[in-house]
Amino acid sequence: ASGGVQSGPPAGWPISVYWLETADPRALAGPLAARVHGHPDNDLILAADVFVYLGDLSPLITHAQAALTTYGVLAFTVQACDDGDYHLGPDQRFSHSKAYLSKILSAFENASITDGSFRRDRDRDVPGFLVLASKRA
Repeated sequence: ASGGVQSGPPAGWPISVYWLETADPRALAGPLAARVHGHPDNDLILAADVFVYLGDLSPLITHAQAALTTYGVLAFTVQACDDGDYHLGPDQRFSHSKAYLSKILSAFENASITDGSFRRDRDRDVPGFLVLASKRA
């Protein structure tokens, strides 16, 4: 890679293998943090519909921030809640508040949290957030 730009196809990591092996998506937090932290040359870390299976995102966000290149971007979606930091809902997915996300993203130079809906459940949109955070603006 030259100038922080990867030559060749992007590398990925299939996290679903951990769900299948453990039958407990919360077991994903440790291996995911270790994987992200072990590769400090990431231009992009993307987690769409993944963090809904994790409550406390703070350690993972810290690892992701350390794993990004100077201008790297962290992008993820979560389900939204209005109160507290996060809670487990009746759908067995965690919801996270905008205030909590702002707090754990404070080490990033630039972060945006956009309201939206990124999945449907029982024919209804599920409120959520799209988060984009970069180490440098």
